[in-house]
Amino acid sequence: MTTTRQLDIFVKVAELGSVRLAADHLDVSQPTVSKHLKSLERHVGGQLFERRPGRKVALSPLGQRLLSDARESLAAHERMDNSVTPPAVDEAPILFIRNFMSGRVRDNYAGLLKAGLPDSTEFMLVDDREDIVARVVQTPGSMGVLRSGTLPRTEGIRLAVLKTEPLSLYAAPQLAEALAQGTLAAEEVSYLHLARTGEAESWGTRLLERAALGKARRVLAPQFIELALDKVLNGDGISVFFDWHVRAAEEDGRLVRLTDDSQLAYLILVAHPSVSLSSYDATVQAFARHG
Repeated sequence: MTTTRQLDIFVKVAELGSVRLAADHLDVSQPTVSKHLKSLERHVGGQLFERRPGRKVALSPLGQRLLSDARESLAAHERMDNSVTPPAVDEAPILFIRNFMSGRVRDNYAGLLKAGLPDSTEFMLVDDREDIVARVVQTPGSMGVLRSGTLPRTEGIRLAVLKTEPLSLYAAPQLAEALAQGTLAAEEVSYLHLARTGEAESWGTRLLERAALGKARRVLAPQFIELALDKVLNGDGISVFFDWHVRAAEEDGRLVRLTDDSQLAYLILVAHPSVSLSSYDATVQAFARHG
């Protein structure tokens, strides 16, 4: 089955002549774009682009025939949405957020408002990211911000990728040097992991394996990320942090990345279709700049 997401990505790659530029424009990863294109090619039974090293991708004869139909299909889908969507809700939107977002919202609230976040927005804390999507589906006039390594299934709701946030494995310089010189074995290193479950915990496991530190001792980190960071800065262990959170410490030489590989996570906004487009667009822009 062809999806509007596949068609949207196909049209954007055709317009920009680049998978990378399309991914940047749509705020998704290049593998995500490639995955959707491959699924669409399987459905239509042929290659849509001629990929030429060092040059812009070009439409194949099949892609040229499909492009106008894809554009018309997207336009028809938009007209249908406009005709069947419940009346837009302009009054006080509800915004579901995870606990980790509350501090960022508080610290950046003035910037969020200046960037267009409706000042009547009502914030509600939710523990689980899947619960955010479920609540938005069930609650007219609501939106939600969540972080995930994959884009959630969003039938019936709007979705925008606000940011792609890399996270990496970090250590204090002296500990990193000992590991590099082999004077400290993986089994002797404490990996400070936050009380995460499911997808978030798997990010740390993958980064440990990429750094050949899969045998590091798992030690439960302090509840607050700032305390975990203090322990890593003091050389008491290694841990995974979002790059933006520890950028200052890395720039001044107090932290070192243990591998060039990073794990990508998406900061995502989902919205019930009853939210007005003006409120939705304003919230997307506000969190993309200050979230």
